[in-house]
Amino acid sequence: CGMEYNTGAIAHLSWDSNMLSIETVGKKAPVGICGSGICDALAFMLSRGIIKRDGSFAERAELPDAFASRVRNGRFYLTGTVYISQNDVRAFQLARAAIKCAIDAVCQAAGEKPSAIYVSGGFGSGVFVTSLKMLSVIPDDADTKAVGNSALLGAERLLLSPELICDAQAIAKRAVSIPLALSDSFGEDFIKRINFE
Repeated sequence: CGMEYNTGAIAHLSWDSNMLSIETVGKKAPVGICGSGICDALAFMLSRGIIKRDGSFAERAELPDAFASRVRNGRFYLTGTVYISQNDVRAFQLARAAIKCAIDAVCQAAGEKPSAIYVSGGFGSGVFVTSLKMLSVIPDDADTKAVGNSALLGAERLLLSPELICDAQAIAKRAVSIPLALSDSFGEDFIKRINFE
């Protein structure tokens, strides 16, 4: 049920007093779920024991009735038609493991942990940092900000202040490429990071 951040996409959700509250783009009827929505949904499912630390679904008998009624055929239904499947959880775990490996590789190369993390792009426009931290996508102790479309904002700043091109060029010259796939331990590190910690 995945889709881009567009009209009808579930962008956020919360659970209060046995009621699932869903926020969609454009406040329209839900037709799918986008990146920020899947993060909220999985953080919620993990916190309520609907999915286990290894990413597998809990048995219906292990869940309170309010949750168990939403689990059918290996899917957790957010609405009558929009659901999260076991394959969705696995796909998220693989993406999450890759992100964690990348963060760890950058920290190792820099010799320190990040004091700040900026989540950008369309995803960074809507994601709740609390969900990312609950899912251990990013370090819990880092000051994290969702900054939206930073590439577009940077281009806009350069157009309005051309003198900033020198700063941009200086940053580009200092940038270092860290190819993860060339690391001898990447495969092992990747596997270790698949489970939710």
